[in-house]
Amino acid sequence: MSRSQKALICVVPALAISLGVFLVNSFNREPSGYVAVYDAVAMWMLSLLVLLVGIVLLVFRRTRFSGWVVAAAAFLIPIVFFVGVKVTEAAGLNRWLNAPLIHFGPDVRHSLIVYYKTGISNTEISDFQDVQLYQGRPDGHGKDFKPGIRTFLRLIPDQAHGHYGFALDLDSGMRPDQRESLISSLSSSPLVFKVYRGVAPNSIPDPAPATPLPGKPVVGYFYREASAVGKSAHPLLH
Repeated sequence: MSRSQKALICVVPALAISLGVFLVNSFNREPSGYVAVYDAVAMWMLSLLVLLVGIVLLVFRRTRFSGWVVAAAAFLIPIVFFVGVKVTEAAGLNRWLNAPLIHFGPDVRHSLIVYYKTGISNTEISDFQDVQLYQGRPDGHGKDFKPGIRTFLRLIPDQAHGHYGFALDLDSGMRPDQRESLISSLSSSPLVFKVYRGVAPNSIPDPAPATPLPGKPVVGYFYREASAVGKSAHPLLH
């Protein structure tokens, strides 16, 4: 066996193990099991991609040895992933495993409901939400909700009297001053039409006819409906 083949045997499995560990860490740090599913899907897609590369290398005689090593690494990734998930679960390192089940949807009462003014663009909405609701992760990979924000539900005009908007659930342990600061920041934005407290989206009465701003296009979002239980309650703010 040549020196390059020995190096290949060391490097490729090490990369596969590192990738599996990275995916386990990402899986455990997700805010909920619904989101963690995407890490599992990513793991299978990467494993399949590595396997396809190995198969291509096996076709040619000069790269056949490399093909076997790469193909073996493709099977190593899911092994490391599932073993890592089990070990970290047993060690209590999973962030969302024992979290209480959260119900959400247009029929469920939420801490805050925000209606945007009509006629604003997708970019304006995206930038606003990035600033108001999210913060970067300490490791620099992706974003998390700001402290105190538990869930986010996007609303389309059919659910918000002609407005785009969103619903938030806030942590019960969030300090009153933090809660009021968030509400004030949302309400004072020139993009926001109205903010409601403690109400289900479907129970909000029509506040006023939604008239688009002149010269502004109407924007759209895709919405995934969530099953839910819950009902309305409380007065509006703003």
